[in-house]
Amino acid sequence: MEKSQRQKSAMPTRLLWEPSNGEPVRSSWAMQITVKLMGFLKEKTPPGNTITLVDPTTVEELLNALDVPSELVQVTTINGSFEQDRSRQLADGDELSVIPPVGGG
Repeated sequence: MEKSQRQKSAMPTRLLWEPSNGEPVRSSWAMQITVKLMGFLKEKTPPGNTITLVDPTTVEELLNALDVPSELVQVTTINGSFEQDRSRQLADGDELSVIPPVGGG
C-alpha cells in the first residue's frame, strides 16, 4: 500500500502527520500544534509531540483523530489555560494538554 493510501485510511485528510513513520507531509499552508497527553494517554502522543493540520480543527476533532475517547479526558488546556469548550478551533502554535481522570483510594 502506498504512503498516501495508508495516511488516508489511518487519519482524516486534514491531518498531515503520518503515524507509521512520524514524518510530516509538506504543504504550502499548515499549522503546527504541540500535543501533550498525560498519564495513560501518553502512548497516543504523536511523534515529537507535534501534529500538522491543514484545515481548521477543533479540540474534539483532534482528540478523535488521535483516538482519545472523550470519556477519558478530564481536563484540557490550551497554551496553559483551562479549556472546557471542545468545539474551540485550534490555531497555529497552540499547545494542547490533555489530562485523563485520576483515581485513588
